[in-house]
Amino acid sequence: LGSDDIEGIETAEDDEFDAVFGDGSDLMNIDQPTDHVLSVREEELLKSLNEKLAALKYESCDICCQEGFDLNVADGICSSCVADKGDPVKKWSRENFVHPAHEIPSCLKGLTDMEEMLIARVKTYMQVRYTKG
Repeated sequence: LGSDDIEGIETAEDDEFDAVFGDGSDLMNIDQPTDHVLSVREEELLKSLNEKLAALKYESCDICCQEGFDLNVADGICSSCVADKGDPVKKWSRENFVHPAHEIPSCLKGLTDMEEMLIARVKTYMQVRYTKG
């Protein structure tokens, strides 16, 4: 039936199912369709989408620690913090003790997703309806 040319791999010279199902050589020369799945307009839209996605930048503000897209960050400061004229402290800064991000203790860094879910604070809401009958 076969020979062991390479350790752990068995090669078969003749496959007993080739007579029934064929050896697959008839599938090698299938003509591929020349028309595209997407129309020219759809291809242009897809190209435009990919260009816009590539142009997106994930930004973060050094003052309020806000992170996201379209924050208009210049020199590490978002447009909201630039507009905040708080004297002497900005409204959402660490100096005002309203820093939204919690510092993660070193013992909790590197947890798996499952471990994070197990220790996450969860407040569930359930709607209960009483019916007679």
